[in-house]
Amino acid sequence: MQFEVTCDNASDLLPMLKQGQLDVVIATHRPDAVAGQIARHEPLHWVASPDFMDDPDEPLALVLFPAGCVCREIALDALKSIDRSWRITYSTRSIGLMEKALADGSAVSAMEASVIPSGLRVIDGTTGLPPLSEVVISVHQSSPCEAHVSLAANFILTKLGQGELQAVS
Repeated sequence: MQFEVTCDNASDLLPMLKQGQLDVVIATHRPDAVAGQIARHEPLHWVASPDFMDDPDEPLALVLFPAGCVCREIALDALKSIDRSWRITYSTRSIGLMEKALADGSAVSAMEASVIPSGLRVIDGTTGLPPLSEVVISVHQSSPCEAHVSLAANFILTKLGQGELQAVS
């Protein structure tokens, strides 16, 4: 079996699955819009560098995943619920680049618990940031699909469901 991995937003990948361009998609969903086979529920956290210093008189600088990402949407919706100005200063699909963009201590991000790099710290509730909802990770497969695709999808589903979440402090 050979694999080709495509990283993109679920909103882009799921239509590709329906068009037969992909066989299996791992997607992140809002808890109220779950689709596919649920692998796990995962907390979403505000994160920043250990040197992060918040200035409540300045707009909150954000480093986020690109438009269309569920984590970005949840973070922005949460910020709209509080009286705090903000601005997006950096947007990328790369967690490594997000970590680098956060390194100077001037911005925050929202990430799933399992992907938070060890160089960042969880800052939930410490800077007046609103709580974030969890996300749901699910597996989608083409329909109909060949037996080996179904076996691969079930293997991925099982492994994701057994995945250890990183401890957060």
